[in-house]
Amino acid sequence: MDSIIKVKLLVDEKIVIETLNRIGIAHEKSRILYPSCILYKSENLDYYIMHFKQYYYLVKNGYDNITGTDITRRNAIIWNLCNWKLITCDMTLITEHNIFVYVLPFKEKRNWIIKSKVNHKYD
Repeated sequence: MDSIIKVKLLVDEKIVIETLNRIGIAHEKSRILYPSCILYKSENLDYYIMHFKQYYYLVKNGYDNITGTDITRRNAIIWNLCNWKLITCDMTLITEHNIFVYVLPFKEKRNWIIKSKVNHKYD
């Protein structure tokens, strides 16, 4: 399995969580969004951004079918979060990509159904 990416938050973690909840695979016709990544806080309070399949593999020993496309999408999402100054990380771990990631604008969120694959409590 590809390694997870350790990040440092530059804003409150709730902002990063909310933003990640609006980035992923979108079905525009049905207005359903499937977020791709989560923010994970380890027991030693380090933060990581990982694809939901990485989370399930790490925490629940499942989803051993992560693909290169999944990792590329995760990297694109991390690159965006860094570019938006929400997080920082070792950018040498982020490979080049040309993948499109859907970002649901905050003002459109109420018009969409967000179906997260992870029911992860952050409080």
